[in-house]
Formats: sequence, C-alpha cells, structure tokens
Amino acid sequence: MSVKRCRSRCIAPYSPDEVNSVLSVIDRSSEIGNRDYAIILLALGTGLRGCDIACLRRDAIDWHGCSVSILQKKTGDFLQLPLGGEIMNAIADYILKFRPESAEPYVFLTTGSPPKPLSHCALYKRLKKYKLLAGVAPREQRGFHSLRRTFATGLSSSGVDISTISSLMGHRGIDEDRPYLSYDNKQMAFVAMGCADVPFSGKYYSDCNSVQMHTGGGEDVL
Repeated sequence: MSVKRCRSRCIAPYSPDEVNSVLSVIDRSSEIGNRDYAIILLALGTGLRGCDIACLRRDAIDWHGCSVSILQKKTGDFLQLPLGGEIMNAIADYILKFRPESAEPYVFLTTGSPPKPLSHCALYKRLKKYKLLAGVAPREQRGFHSLRRTFATGLSSSGVDISTISSLMGHRGIDEDRPYLSYDNKQMAFVAMGCADVPFSGKYYSDCNSVQMHTGGGEDVL
C-alpha cells in the first residue's frame, strides 16, 4: 500500500527591503497613489485579506480607539485589530484629501465616475505595478495575499507567540497558521504541538503603543 504524500507549498513573504522599495515608488501626491499607499500599509500592518480591505467601510474604523472592526468575508467571524499611527494617518490623509466625494460607505474607491468600491483583483494589479516599478523580482504565487504572510512572518520573527498571531490573523485555530509561518521552523514546531488558541485583547494608542511589525534584527518594517 503506497502512502500519498501531501505537497508542501512554501510561498515567500516580502522582505523588509522589498516592502520599503515598493512603498518608495508610490506617488503619494496623486489620488491613486495616496489611496494605494494607505491600502498597502493597512495590509502590512494588520494582515487583513484583500477582500476585507476592498470592502472596508468607513464606520469600521474607530479613530479614538485606534482599531478596525470587520466581519471577515472568508469566515464570517468578527475581528477587531489595532491600528498603528502611521496607518491611521495614511487612511485619514486619503479620506480627507483624495477620496472622491461619494455616498458610498466604503473607504477605498475607484477614481472613475461614479466612484465605486475596489475589487480584490484591483488590489493585486496595483501591487503588481509597484513591484515592477520597484524592481522586486516576481515569484510564483506571491501577490497581494503575501502581504498577509509578511505581517505574520514579521510578528513571528519578533517573538510574538503563535496564539496571538493566530488571533490577529482572524484564524479559528493555530493549525491555520502553517502556510503563513513556513519560514520560521521554531514557530512551525509550536504549531505542530496543537496548543490551544489564546484570545487577544488590550488597549492601543496610535502614538506609541500600537502593534508594529519588526524584522528579526529589530528594525521596523513600516
């Protein structure tokens, strides 16, 4: 009797240098560039899926509590995440200065007339454009969703425990974290132990106590 082997798919996150290169080529003085900069920062700083960012509503952001609350499209589960000061400033800058006048409840809109919410595919195409401009080498299957991997990998490299990472990712159990921590063997071993998930809670402030991604060397990615 032969044993069927499962294919292991290992998709690389973006490195700090790649992230910085992409952000540096975005024209933040334009409506599209300012919007895209806020979107990419939001993805890097929260790990939100592209589908949740595309349909993010304005009332989902708590400007005083420095957090964002959504119902995840993939799972239908509620998720509340802290927002760092840089992310909040980028989103506020877009809304106040560049967002088209519209009654649409969504944060990020197209520039056409009438303005409409962005699609998930649009986020992938925008990031692909900036990667080309920044000279980031293309890798198989590494698109917008890999910003989510970058978020998880950055937390893991900083020593954040797997249960907290799982909660921040909006996963129902830490077994779902395997694809996102495939570059950290120590954390992967922890996942294999099947430890119970631990709820994540706390207060955050955009000026100093917000959750930030770090590289293994301790430098801020964002």
